[in-house]
Amino acid sequence: MSSQSEPPPDQMVTSRRWKICTIVGHMARKETIVREQKAGTGTLIAENTAVQGNIRFAGELVVDGRVEGDVYGEGDQATLTISESGTVVGQIEASTVVVNGRVEGDVRCLGKLELAERAHLTGNVTYRVIEMRLGAVLEGQLVRGDTGGRRQAEPPASAPEADDAGEDGRKGGRSVRLRRVP
Repeated sequence: MSSQSEPPPDQMVTSRRWKICTIVGHMARKETIVREQKAGTGTLIAENTAVQGNIRFAGELVVDGRVEGDVYGEGDQATLTISESGTVVGQIEASTVVVNGRVEGDVRCLGKLELAERAHLTGNVTYRVIEMRLGAVLEGQLVRGDTGGRRQAEPPASAPEADDAGEDGRKGGRSVRLRRVP
């Protein structure tokens, strides 16, 4: 097979570390379904590869290339890793998300979000646990999502304002007023 021809859609390519599962189907809304071949294998979108359309995956998905579309991880073990060379332009939802590349879109992390040294994330983030290393860039809002995936309601009108914080700097038990120390 020459390097310019495409492999058949059901062909699976094996690399040093990953079994690369090819795209096995499309839904009517241009949603790509990626299925694992067996437990313990991951899916790799290799460097110099671009995928357009939404992706649903189970297990592990590693993005070394470019994805233009939403990425949804199914199940508690769904782990999305975006390497230094990887880019995702779209919404992300998964149990565990590790970013060391670029993300342009909102991220909803149901478990742990890890932003490595070369991470550049532009978008709002909902998370349960976050780890952010020195050098990571985040442009957006962080919201701790302890609400089981539902947005938190606005605080009632009677909630104390920032100026009404107590002597210890606490307001409503969650926010802290920062003071400049001479």
